[in-house]
Amino acid sequence: MLPFLHRARFMAALHLPTTLGVPAPLRYIVWALGAASSDDLNLRAYKEVLYTRARRSLNDLLETTLDSLKPHRISTLQAIILVTMYEFIHANFGQAWMNCGRAGRMGVYFNLMRLDEPHLVCKQTLVEERDWIDHEERRRTFWAAFMLDRFASLGTGWAATLNEEDITTFLPGPEEEYQAGVLPPCSNALTIDWPSRGKYRRVSVPIVEIIHAPQKDRYDGRNRPSRSLPRSCQRSRKPTKPRKGLYDPSSRT
Repeated sequence: MLPFLHRARFMAALHLPTTLGVPAPLRYIVWALGAASSDDLNLRAYKEVLYTRARRSLNDLLETTLDSLKPHRISTLQAIILVTMYEFIHANFGQAWMNCGRAGRMGVYFNLMRLDEPHLVCKQTLVEERDWIDHEERRRTFWAAFMLDRFASLGTGWAATLNEEDITTFLPGPEEEYQAGVLPPCSNALTIDWPSRGKYRRVSVPIVEIIHAPQKDRYDGRNRPSRSLPRSCQRSRKPTKPRKGLYDPSSRT
């Protein structure tokens, strides 16, 4: 299963009503995927029933809330992604392709492809985040939709829905820290080996600066990267004093 659900919060939200906790479509599709992968034949027989209820409740939810002025919940997109995953596993490629496109467009509708872009001014359609775990969950949900979009395009040769050049959302953080609720250090930076004076030195580069770097400064596997670092990683060079015994033009009176 795509690891975007926070297990502790998901299990705690199951005890709440569907309007406050986990909505019905997400509950049914998680149960359907669990039944499909179970070794118990009696439990596996319920997978189609749970999948049908997940699709039906998802369609009802979209018809009643998609055009609503109220902010949406990220669980709606998560349910679509898991339904698409179930359909791919069970070779229901027509429904999977359509739901894959629906997941991609909903990710754009939720502004998830520009989740970490600084100074972003646009209409917000999701509920407000509580903490960094909610932010990381949205980030992981978007990349799950992106992976499904690329998987569907590679299998068919058809055009993809999402364009990677428009994405400014960071990659997901470590799984262990996310599930434990521990904020990883330097979560918005990437450590790379940058060429400098014939050698490589390790620097921490903000991911936003790499995304917005000029095209000639990007490394595409064929051209060598630029020798100049992003501004945030450049060291301030102090003017060096001339050595003793050398001619110094500034010393003339």
